[in-house]
Amino acid sequence: MASAENTKKTIESIFEEFYLIVMKDHYMASFINSHQFMERLIQSQSHFLYRALFELDPEEVYEEYYKIGAIHWKIRLDEGYLFKMLNFIEEQLADKIRNQQIALSFDKLEEVFNKIRNSTGFAYIFGNLDDTIYDLRPVSQEGQYLITNIKRFRNHLLKVHNWGSLTYDDDCEPFISDFTTAELGKALATIAFRIKSYSNRKQQLQIESLNKSIHQKAELSIKYYELGNYTQTLLMVKHLVNDATLLVTLLEQHEHYWQTNKHNIIIGFLTEKSNEGGLFSITTNSADVNGAQLNKSLIQQIKNQIKTQLNGYCNVFAYDMEETLYIYSEQQSEHKIDLMASISEIANSFVKKNKVSITEALLNIGYINTKYLQNLTAEEMQETIRVMENRTEQLPNTSHEIINSVNFGKNIYQIIDEIKQNLCLKEVVTEAIAKQDIDLHFHTIVHVSTTKTFGAESLVRIKQGNEIIPAGRFIEIINDYDLSLQLDLAVLTRLIRDIKEISQKIKTLFVNVNPESIKSEQAIQLLKKLIKNGADNGLRIVLELTEYSLTSELDSLKQLQDDNFGIAVDDFGTGYTNFEIVKTLKDQGLIQVLKVDGSLVKSINDSETSQSLLEAIILLGTKLGLDLVLEYIEDQSIVKKLQEINQGLETAGIVFGQGWHYSRPQPIGKLKIAS
Repeated sequence: MASAENTKKTIESIFEEFYLIVMKDHYMASFINSHQFMERLIQSQSHFLYRALFELDPEEVYEEYYKIGAIHWKIRLDEGYLFKMLNFIEEQLADKIRNQQIALSFDKLEEVFNKIRNSTGFAYIFGNLDDTIYDLRPVSQEGQYLITNIKRFRNHLLKVHNWGSLTYDDDCEPFISDFTTAELGKALATIAFRIKSYSNRKQQLQIESLNKSIHQKAELSIKYYELGNYTQTLLMVKHLVNDATLLVTLLEQHEHYWQTNKHNIIIGFLTEKSNEGGLFSITTNSADVNGAQLNKSLIQQIKNQIKTQLNGYCNVFAYDMEETLYIYSEQQSEHKIDLMASISEIANSFVKKNKVSITEALLNIGYINTKYLQNLTAEEMQETIRVMENRTEQLPNTSHEIINSVNFGKNIYQIIDEIKQNLCLKEVVTEAIAKQDIDLHFHTIVHVSTTKTFGAESLVRIKQGNEIIPAGRFIEIINDYDLSLQLDLAVLTRLIRDIKEISQKIKTLFVNVNPESIKSEQAIQLLKKLIKNGADNGLRIVLELTEYSLTSELDSLKQLQDDNFGIAVDDFGTGYTNFEIVKTLKDQGLIQVLKVDGSLVKSINDSETSQSLLEAIILLGTKLGLDLVLEYIEDQSIVKKLQEINQGLETAGIVFGQGWHYSRPQPIGKLKIAS
């Protein structure tokens, strides 16, 4: 009978033989940094195995080798190597037992090695799962659902087998093996995910397939685990973790694609004839709350609450598009809800909880049944949604309810007809700008007291066939489709081309430029060229800008300062006029003219307030040494009143007028000049 000491030496010799084989493998040899380290490994592993075979009870073997397995996992030692080592050691020990070099039964040997394999597998199972849960930090809601499912799977495994010092959560829910009823499965079955996946069907199928595969592997893992076969469980868990990592990547890509292309995705989805539902547009109303304008963050909280709650329904999708909250509701679903009532209930509950007093509607809601939209092109659909949003935002406050709503109903057909006309007009305007096929008309500015011509303002005109498009209509197109810069570049280029002809008629040219264009280096360079060419031809350039654009674009405007250049404050006298800003800009030499808002001028015969404001503005201009241009002079009665004011204030030299009473805008060749 072998002694304990001889048995220990026999076990050590088996490990020595194994490590001689290991050292021939370059990868495995990299884990052993010295001969002394290998000797320590052999001694410690021999010691642990001897205790497992002869001294420890079965549960102690589990606990001891779980700790060793956890250490091996942390250093990322391949489990295949560990199981290979265990097989080699077990086979060698079996030979020693047959040769009676070790006094041990084969049953005991098999029992101990099964427990060692299983405890090692156990450590690697939870190492894989814990690292996956920790390392994967998805942004998408669907990705977070996946991590939640993996956590539940992990907790279920712990609950199935509780032993030693390991603990588990008694209240954890069992893992749901049916992938269609778990959180991610339910999310993938919603109209929200279907819309997000529009035009990305291949990725949608990959995601659904991977989710199903993960649940199948989880189910197999649990079956192997309950049988106590941890090595097979580990194999399944490794496949599950690989699938989960790939799935999170796909879900993040899917969410990123949605966030960067949501506008086009929604338009494409709605143009599909099979998709019938309701589209809601929710905009914020400038409501008075507790005597002050409602805080924007509070409104956003209401919108977020609406979005979160409604997205709990599988047939509803609420999503943000800039500052508008849109909700699509699938009407063919069996689970229909009254969205208008739900939105109202959520908003009412919110303001009640936050003790907010409502004097006007907080939210404006527009609704379209999408069956009316199915024959539209993508461009027409896009325009319809934009118009729906704009008209919803402009709803009159006729109710003291928390929401103010409109159902566009069959009236949408009238809107669509207007949209089609606008799109046709847009094409004409866009092409004209691109080809610089525009006309310039000039509106004279005269001395109020003498009617002598002071200068003229250039106005752009665009033709549709032989007809001139009304300025209001094409300017609306310019603003709606962000064509301002292109238009300004075309106008400036045309002015530079016609500078000689213009200078033969007038000596001061007023030019309108969109404030956003001032940010363009191309526009600044064209303005510089216009100013220089104007100077060469005896023509002074005056740029018309509002106070706001003046203060926000000071650096750009300072590049233009020149003896032959001036700036006029446009629409002066409106609600945002700030005399202090005007004084500051005058002191900096940035402004020379005030163009007074025409609404004040038109009403001077009917409103003492307008007359008083006008007198104050003229006095201000006098004190600051600024010229004044009064717009919208349409009849002789206004002229007479202005002359009375002007004479009384003795400012005849600096007050000028502009309006149809004097002239209508004309091409430069037809412009009549009063000298």
